[in-house]
Amino acid sequence: MQVKNLTQYTFSKNYKQLEDNYHAQRQKELETTFQAPEYWQILQRAEESKKNTGRILKLKSCNEEIPVSLKIESKKPGLINVLTTYSFYDGLNKAGYVKIEEYSNGAYIAFVKNEMPKVYGGIEKLALKIAVANCLKRNLKKFEITGDAIDNSHAIHYLAGMRFNKIDNQYRAENVKRLYGTDDVNKVIKSIIQNTPNKGRYYTSILGCVKMYMKKNVIKNIIEYLKQHPVLF
Repeated sequence: MQVKNLTQYTFSKNYKQLEDNYHAQRQKELETTFQAPEYWQILQRAEESKKNTGRILKLKSCNEEIPVSLKIESKKPGLINVLTTYSFYDGLNKAGYVKIEEYSNGAYIAFVKNEMPKVYGGIEKLALKIAVANCLKRNLKKFEITGDAIDNSHAIHYLAGMRFNKIDNQYRAENVKRLYGTDDVNKVIKSIIQNTPNKGRYYTSILGCVKMYMKKNVIKNIIEYLKQHPVLF
């Protein structure tokens, strides 16, 4: 083999090796990307956004609304009524869930949980939409959405659209009235919200366990919203 041909052969061989190494590296990068949770989150959001979905949460880092997917599990664990759990997912991340007990006259919100409160907002509002959609899916014409607020959850439920009955414990009611000048739970919660610093936590545990309900006009507004932005397909 002549020197010129040998040089060309060596160059071609080295170039092919570099090209093969580049393609192998790119393939590895693509495989890593496809395996990353962020890729599946973006893909899932894109798929959900096509449905004009009402399954919306908010990313607190950028105040951006994002669509989430839903996992539904129903069971009857020794109860008269069916208990259905709706779990919200942003890609592979479980953002939160709501447990709903299904009554013949409506839905009882048994539990709402934000799994990543520093990341996601809007769990409670989505939970209320799910509760209304649950009743509609069961072909209920007139229905109630009820629940119980405990610990420091009262203000969050209030802001999401729920309202409260009277405190059923006389000693606690008297204590609340002494501190706030009224034992009207809705007025007390409103005052706490207004006097809490921006982004501060709402401390309402003094109210104890209080029954809550969704006002009829709020139910009506959510029904109208769901006509354009369904949460249960």
